[in-house]
Amino acid sequence: MASACYNDINNDTFEFDGQLIENYRLHHLQQDDNPNRKLIVFHLIGQHVSYEYRYPHDDVFSKFNIDSTSFRHEEWLTDKMRQEIADYDNATNYNDHVIHLMTQLYTNQSTVLVYLSDHGEEVYDYRPRSGRDDFKLGPDLHQSLRYQYNVPFFIWCSDKYIATHPDIIREIQQATGRPMMIDNTCHVLFHLAGLFTPYYKANRDVLSATYRCPSRLVNDDVIYDDVMMEH
Repeated sequence: MASACYNDINNDTFEFDGQLIENYRLHHLQQDDNPNRKLIVFHLIGQHVSYEYRYPHDDVFSKFNIDSTSFRHEEWLTDKMRQEIADYDNATNYNDHVIHLMTQLYTNQSTVLVYLSDHGEEVYDYRPRSGRDDFKLGPDLHQSLRYQYNVPFFIWCSDKYIATHPDIIREIQQATGRPMMIDNTCHVLFHLAGLFTPYYKANRDVLSATYRCPSRLVNDDVIYDDVMMEH
């Protein structure tokens, strides 16, 4: 499917996401100087398990350690768990750095960047468990949904894009805080790219004035908003 989806894909893989961005900057970025619109996808490893392998272990990115969780007093927390929490926090800190690197690629171009995560993970947040339940939610539905299904979604725009697309910037600002789900990301991309296609549904586009968030179901039978509103 890759050849049908993309004009070009990278052949190299990297230990850390920052290396992917640097490789793109050195070998592919200059090819983006033509005025044609294009979609570039960076598929990051992010904070996927195992967390200790998701960031460089140096003085810059090894910011958190076992002592960083000294405020946690649950009896079931072991030093191994505390270290895993620290590794996850370090991986998250590094991921923030990678996002910064991506924005720096396009500070001088008219660019809009959409960032999202495919899922969340528990890392001993409220019970002695790390990872995902693989579609088997824990006994505390609110906590399971909060840590496994609440994911980041944001839109960053370069100064050039902001200057030339005031209407879209206004739509983005008005959409801030609206409930959505990543299933509908394609409709946001259609909107931002100015693509006119019968596949576009304005009521599923969070930037549209006619947007209406549908019922958000987890595992086909758990109504996300009902559970979260109970707390």
